[in-house]
Amino acid sequence: MNFQKFDEIFNRKNYPAFNKNYLPMDDYPCICLSGEKYRNCCKKDVEEALQHENGEKECEELKKIYCKNTKKLISTKIVNKAINKKNISYCLAEKVFGNCNACNNVKSHTLAKGSILSNLADNDNVLIAFNDHQMIDKKLFDDNIDAYYMDVSIDDASLAVSYCKDHDRDLFLEIEADGKNQYSHTKIQNLEYALKSISFQVYYNLENIKYLAELIKTSKNVLGSYKGIESKLLMNYSVLVDELFKLYPLSQMILEDIKEYRQRGKIKKLKTEYFKLPCKKINISCSEVIEEQSINYFINIVNAPEPYIIISYYENEKYSTWINAKKKEFEDEKYKSFYMYDFILSFIITNAQNIYMNKCKFNQLSKEEKRFLYLIHREGTYYIPDNELKDMNNFFFDR
Repeated sequence: MNFQKFDEIFNRKNYPAFNKNYLPMDDYPCICLSGEKYRNCCKKDVEEALQHENGEKECEELKKIYCKNTKKLISTKIVNKAINKKNISYCLAEKVFGNCNACNNVKSHTLAKGSILSNLADNDNVLIAFNDHQMIDKKLFDDNIDAYYMDVSIDDASLAVSYCKDHDRDLFLEIEADGKNQYSHTKIQNLEYALKSISFQVYYNLENIKYLAELIKTSKNVLGSYKGIESKLLMNYSVLVDELFKLYPLSQMILEDIKEYRQRGKIKKLKTEYFKLPCKKINISCSEVIEEQSINYFINIVNAPEPYIIISYYENEKYSTWINAKKKEFEDEKYKSFYMYDFILSFIITNAQNIYMNKCKFNQLSKEEKRFLYLIHREGTYYIPDNELKDMNNFFFDR
């Protein structure tokens, strides 16, 4: 499959389908994305690999190659190739706005550089990100926790090749500008922030799918097991494809709403709740889609230039809207910063990948606090006893 052609990338027929046991189905495209049917391509080798029990050492080596035994892990190689070599490249606005030239697809920020990243970085041009290319090794985690974080220049942060030059400029005028536009809950601002978050998520899913396809093509043994523990790779693959084709229609809905607003001054569908944070500045930024209770929420944490959490969504008549209850709880809460701290830790840090932090504040954390923060990011709060949960309000919020 050609990951530079919009019509191929966003055509569900070009991707494999899986049965309830997460095994590829015979008459659908092969998991290596060769374009052949699975039964005529990788099926025999995959079945042999699934019967093969890898040794412990071999499993560890395959994990290092795969680097995706949890949702947040992805190979640094595929990210660098996708961005720097543009081997995943498209304009997400092509079908709605048209007039795209594939040669003009550009590296662009899925967190607004001018209004978000630069405000987060203060006078420094460097941010801190979680190192989602690093597998947890107990000795390294105990001895060198900084290996699980990385410095990122604001020029290189949160990049994707998901718009042509003209649409990247035109679609984000209100929130990019010169970095000084105040967030004021306008319809167009909310639409642009929602588009930023889904732009990241669609690209991130494609990076993962492309990597899995290449990995399986290179080494079927990644599907093997150790002591009866099956690889989760095919399950991850199935979930990623399903997610991609839930997200893609949503991205087009946002673009249609932007088009409708520009032409008629109306917005039909997108709903937004926002939280004005009780501080001068928040020391993290995030732009991502997170699903909760069967609704996809477009999440943005920004200093624009004041600190806000902006959460947009499309209502689903089958499900209650969770965020409305959260907003009411926040408004009724006397100690709003403590409420928001718990929300950010258990919901944002736990679920998101597209997160950046202020370097100066991060460097003030102890090693123990850095370990705690990374474990929450990788594993969530569920398995951490209450007496080990730390108060890091002073890290997140500048008073």
